[in-house]
Amino acid sequence: MNSKELASAEHSYRATLLRVSDAVVALDTNWHYTFLNDTALANHPLGREETLGKTIWEIHPDLIGTIFEEKYRHSMATGTVNEAESYYPPMDIWFSVKIYPDKDGLTIIYKDITAAKKTEEQIKANQQRLQLIYDTVSDPLFLIDVLSDDKYLLVSVNQAFFTATGFTHQQIINKYINDILPQSSRQMVLGNYKQVVQTKKMMEWEEVGQFPTGTKIGIVCMSPILDKEGNCVQLLGVIHDITERKKAELSIIEMNKQLRNLSAHLQTIREEERTKVAREIHDDLGQQLTGIKFVLTALKNKNNKEFQLAPVDESVREMIDMVDATIVSVRRIAKDLRPGVLDDLGLEAAIDWQAREFEERTGIKTTFTSELNNQNFSKEINTAVFRIAQESLTNITRHAQATAVHIKMGIEANSIILNITDNGVGISP
Repeated sequence: MNSKELASAEHSYRATLLRVSDAVVALDTNWHYTFLNDTALANHPLGREETLGKTIWEIHPDLIGTIFEEKYRHSMATGTVNEAESYYPPMDIWFSVKIYPDKDGLTIIYKDITAAKKTEEQIKANQQRLQLIYDTVSDPLFLIDVLSDDKYLLVSVNQAFFTATGFTHQQIINKYINDILPQSSRQMVLGNYKQVVQTKKMMEWEEVGQFPTGTKIGIVCMSPILDKEGNCVQLLGVIHDITERKKAELSIIEMNKQLRNLSAHLQTIREEERTKVAREIHDDLGQQLTGIKFVLTALKNKNNKEFQLAPVDESVREMIDMVDATIVSVRRIAKDLRPGVLDDLGLEAAIDWQAREFEERTGIKTTFTSELNNQNFSKEINTAVFRIAQESLTNITRHAQATAVHIKMGIEANSIILNITDNGVGISP
């Protein structure tokens, strides 16, 4: 290539550099400017003619002591390519600089990256805020990447997750969930993950997990995270720990069981006492009243035969009537305490007797139908159902103002059904 062609190529090269969007400057080995393209003029307010020939330290004395001076001098001294990215306070600008040394000096290509840096800092600040929120949530949170072949990679958890489970960062982060899950719940959990991925809808379930901190029971809420094409690429999980609540529920269930057992025991004792009292009333008091009636009857007969005193006859007759009424009351009280028919003939007969006795005592028309077909039940069941029926009829007497009552008994789904209806006023809403 002759000198004319070389000059033409250099001119073309310089013309190209003048038009590129990045700023380009060239320095000789003594740090003098030998070239500035048009973009570089924005950072050189003296202009091209006034800048060329001066040293970079004259034009930008504030570069001295910065990372840029360090890199420029290193490249000049060693002949190696360098780059730097830093904030330049005098211009309030972030610069990205690439330094290319050659035998004539340095070619420096730089650009203003302030906007990108501010965006980067804003993104970083937002990420820090989100991380702060992420870590201050009291419920454990975890983020999973959805991979091919139904694989799930645990990529992030919050501080509450570490606290609740006792896992360390090294034990779970960037590990496959498929390998972390216990065998007992793996199939169920992975099936739920797959369903969330396929349906792209949030899902909740109760899960029991074994962790270094012990067995935990939690409500897991899993939400899908979709990409621009609508594909589920991540899963965000939230675990609400209900371990203590479950313990409390079990404690309440156990306490209720104990209370039911105590109530049943007390009811058994009560029924035994009622049976004992009813028997004593019926046998002892009934016999004594019957004996008194015999004595009074004998007295009445003797008066009629020997004395024929009308006042005595009248008084004795009244006493006999009173004894008869007392015997009826004693029998009724004994039956109310513990009707013998319940123990002798069973539940169906006892309810039938109760219905007839209720109608006779109150005047309320009472009907009874049964589909039990004389089935036998335990003493405890007989007593419980009979007392329910007895209390229901008592409430009807007190509150319903009814004129008709129907009692129906049957069996559905291995349960005794007792249905008592009346035509009374009922209760207000």
